[in-house]
Amino acid sequence: MLYQMHVQMTVANPITRNVFDVPTYDFEKIDQAIFDKAVKKCYEKYQETETRKKYGYGSVDINPSQWALFYIETMMNAQKEGAVEAGVPNGCCIMDHCGICVFYGLLNKYFSTLSEKN
Repeated sequence: MLYQMHVQMTVANPITRNVFDVPTYDFEKIDQAIFDKAVKKCYEKYQETETRKKYGYGSVDINPSQWALFYIETMMNAQKEGAVEAGVPNGCCIMDHCGICVFYGLLNKYFSTLSEKN
């Protein structure tokens, strides 16, 4: 139930937007295999974070792919607009230790690293 509320708020009325630099990775080229690999690697890292250890199972754990979609869609739109920073919507809270924010940060680091390799 909490997961559904977080998703609904993220779509309809985000409490905040977590701001990240826009990676140079070409998000238009993401296919299912790249998406699945990113979600898997970032979720594995998320499970090792202090946030996950301290606060336990949450909305990211229920469906990490959903949060990855929000992140990728935001970054894709930001690239089209030529933005250097983008605010990824978050319907949970404004705390730095928010699991959704932490997961977005891991995704941003992952795609930034891919950008450096290309």
